[in-house]
Amino acid sequence: MARCMLHEKNLPKQFWAEAANTAVFLQNRLPSKAVKNLTPFKAWYGYKPSLNFLSIWLFVLHLCSSG
Repeated sequence: MARCMLHEKNLPKQFWAEAANTAVFLQNRLPSKAVKNLTPFKAWYGYKPSLNFLSIWLFVLHLCSSG
């Protein structure tokens, strides 16, 4: 997923860590057959995660790299 994110936005490899962190974050909040169609987050913590703060990945990367 991280490689696809970098490729889609034509970003250099220096953003690999940010892409990988974002990919893992998203994977933990997507339903999984491994935990009976729950999200791994809900299976671990017992409640549904809030996703209200999510924004476009490129915008978040830009903020992180310029700060």
